[in-house]
Amino acid sequence: MKFKNNPQVFAEHKESVTLRVTHWSMNAVCKTVGNAPFYDTENYNLKQSAIKYCFKCPVQNQCLYTAIILNEQHGLWGGLSPKQRRLFTRNIRSMAISQGFDLTYWTNKLSSFIYKNSHIQKVEKVLEY
Repeated sequence: MKFKNNPQVFAEHKESVTLRVTHWSMNAVCKTVGNAPFYDTENYNLKQSAIKYCFKCPVQNQCLYTAIILNEQHGLWGGLSPKQRRLFTRNIRSMAISQGFDLTYWTNKLSSFIYKNSHIQKVEKVLEY
């Protein structure tokens, strides 16, 4: 799929990813606690508490992948704040380009590459915790 200069294609892809969110999110650890720790990222203690949940979560990489694909601007997703996700996304883009991906086209192979690199081990290598 071509995203560049084609908002319709991107909108359709975003909608399909959004529909898949409910499938994995039912297994998310954050479903067992309130949303406050995951959206009050200014409160250091709440943020640290939420991050601990994220790192133990069985669907952490699906969560981070979804936030990256949907360009989520708020809250902790996959253990990362919006600022950390922007940094991580730039890194993934650089990695994809170095692997020869054309980022103007969406392919299943590109989607798999992003998903494969949206896990906590990669995050720890890119961001300093």
